[in-house]
Amino acid sequence: MTIDLYSWQVRSGDGQRAGPGGISGEQTRALEALAEALADEPPGARGSVWAVHLRQGRRPDYDYAGLVATGFHDPQSGAVTVEGPDLTFKAQWPSATASARPQGAALDRLQRARPTSRLRGVTAVSDNALPGPLSDRELRIIGEAGLALFAGRVVLDAQPPVDDAVLSAVAERCAGPLPDPLIALWRTTFGGRLDYGLRTDLDGQDVPLSFAELFYPDSDGYHDLWGWIDHECDLAEEYQPDWSGRLVHLPIGGFEYLERVYVHTEPGPDHGTVICWRQGLPPGWELSTGDRAGWLAGDLRALFGRLVLDQDPWKTQDDTGAEMRDAVDELANSGDPDARSAAAKLRRLVQATVLDWRGALNEGTLAAERRLRRLALERAAADDDVALLKRLVAMGCDPAEEVGSGLSPLEVALLHRASAVIRWLLEQGVPVENSLRVGAHAVDLELARDLLDRGASIDASALTRALENEDAEVVHLLSRAVQPDEGLARLGSQLRMLAAQAALVGGRLTAQSDQTAAEREQRRSSVLTELADRFDPDRRF
Repeated sequence: MTIDLYSWQVRSGDGQRAGPGGISGEQTRALEALAEALADEPPGARGSVWAVHLRQGRRPDYDYAGLVATGFHDPQSGAVTVEGPDLTFKAQWPSATASARPQGAALDRLQRARPTSRLRGVTAVSDNALPGPLSDRELRIIGEAGLALFAGRVVLDAQPPVDDAVLSAVAERCAGPLPDPLIALWRTTFGGRLDYGLRTDLDGQDVPLSFAELFYPDSDGYHDLWGWIDHECDLAEEYQPDWSGRLVHLPIGGFEYLERVYVHTEPGPDHGTVICWRQGLPPGWELSTGDRAGWLAGDLRALFGRLVLDQDPWKTQDDTGAEMRDAVDELANSGDPDARSAAAKLRRLVQATVLDWRGALNEGTLAAERRLRRLALERAAADDDVALLKRLVAMGCDPAEEVGSGLSPLEVALLHRASAVIRWLLEQGVPVENSLRVGAHAVDLELARDLLDRGASIDASALTRALENEDAEVVHLLSRAVQPDEGLARLGSQLRMLAAQAALVGGRLTAQSDQTAAEREQRRSSVLTELADRFDPDRRF
């Protein structure tokens, strides 16, 4: 016996928390329950209603039969909307039409709903952000420039919108209907490039994820959209004997063959959620962790809301955001006043996605916001700003916390030769184990001794880094702290080549009567030759 039911469920706007859910025997009641639950959730929350067949028996089982409706609590207007493509019931609250409103307590809750602040730097940004909406002509101009807007983010190399035939062909390859946010993206631009930063938690680690490409047919990437779909189907057919022949996870973007982003297409509570896959390092690598996959966002719009910039591309030379800056500046330099006004609005839109760690610092909330505090620690270390670092630590930030690219503040300071911050961090007793692997090229003899005394590791990686140090005595000191092994033996050829180059430079400097510089190069040649003979004695000349 089969019973027809309706399942509804809500997720938070950032997709990181499942909200309330339930089952109803009546479609209208399920729709109303979804609306009421969305009104009780913070703005940005999304939800869905699914038709469900309950098969009774010794082991009752639910079969999701199809999507009935989706709901959204708009963070801009505070309105709650529930609608569906094949649904006669369509309502939006607050509404001017009294008959479309839920009654009683539900009405009161919906009318009280108002937008609230979102986590700083991980926000939904309206496509038409201040200083004003884009006019039809401005939209046409940015389209001609290869730009498009979706969920408050700029898409570069934007492609023409998808047509119905291709949309149907993609849907035929999937386990269920294409999620509405994906259709909305493809109706805006069927592919392109993104120039934002994205981080996520994989296996308990905070890692960067390259979401640089939006796949589309006939792209010049590693695979085009059809190629990635075929790739996933081949894998499923090989490793899933009972595979249905349709993809549960549709690949929609990523970066070459290294990282991919998927949307969940199978009917059910996870429909529309976004997950990622990240390739691990090859077997045998010291840092090999294997391939990893994980949840990214509740839907595609929520994922775009997580695309941010660590720094303002108009104020820094950070690579991320530079292409967007250049595209906007090209419009700004146009002789067309509409192009210039569009550029001004796009610039505001891009800058609205810059993470505001300084604001959180001034409000006293920084220590509780991981990404922001890590940005602040990294900035203090790179800028040799001890006063800022002391302020961060006083607020509860850990001066040894991993920041950008897996580095600690000490390692960032070493890379930037931030001597005052280095000394202050050492006085706080931060760990130094990896410091010479990162910064052996930048230390002087005194600091090298100090780091060794504090327990810094020295191996082939650290010694290779030290070869970039201008002071041969640092290289000599660090070399005495390590025992020869196969890894160091492989440096033999490089050491002999560098020794020969230093000897040649020293000879030229002697001929130019620059005795001090000549002696420095001759000493460098002597140290490198000694190391080569010690680490790789079988190839001694």
